[in-house]
Amino acid sequence: GGASVKDAPSVENLARILAACSGESLIVVISAMGKMTNALEHTLAKVYTDPAGFRTAILPVRDFHFSLCTQLFPAGHTVFEEMEGIFRDMEFPAVLMPGKSYDEAYDRMVGFGEILSTRILSHFLKEKGILHSWLDARDVIATDGRYRRAGVDIESTYKRIREFWQSLSGSTPMVVTQGFIGRSQDGNSVTLGREGSDYSASLFAGALQAESITLWKDVPGVMNAD
Repeated sequence: GGASVKDAPSVENLARILAACSGESLIVVISAMGKMTNALEHTLAKVYTDPAGFRTAILPVRDFHFSLCTQLFPAGHTVFEEMEGIFRDMEFPAVLMPGKSYDEAYDRMVGFGEILSTRILSHFLKEKGILHSWLDARDVIATDGRYRRAGVDIESTYKRIREFWQSLSGSTPMVVTQGFIGRSQDGNSVTLGREGSDYSASLFAGALQAESITLWKDVPGVMNAD
């Protein structure tokens, strides 16, 4: 969940947890960092009415991720160049937004939160020598074309997940991927609905008949009420 990767110490903590699981067959499904989905929703509300203002509207999101990378990586690390590329990719759909429905624009923009978080985590795990593969969940989570609440094609999704897992041939038993996002039959990025990362994790677990699924929540203890 986002609270478990909300800042640099949280990413470092997650790396320690995963280091203890090194060698196990494990798929790690990650959300956007902290309240980043909310921040991207706020950015979208601004950009949707003023596409030319994207670079100004996205600054808080950009500054957050670059600041976090500065805490985790040395200057000149390749992660910074990759972050630049992702933010350039985000700018392209922003230009197209006025011609799209709000829901389509939402899915084009908000899903980048998961891509950013998992690319940062993947680079950090690599720095720590934790062997893993990074998977774009959109390559395996097949859905219909309903924006913001896409319905999953279970049969196709399970088949794709199994084919991906088999392609690894046991070489990298740990996989880092995203929750919340998928891809429709016409190739568009979609989201599964807010709090959809737990659902994504269950799809991977179901497809591979996993021994268990663990949902990590950043809370001060085990609670019996919200």
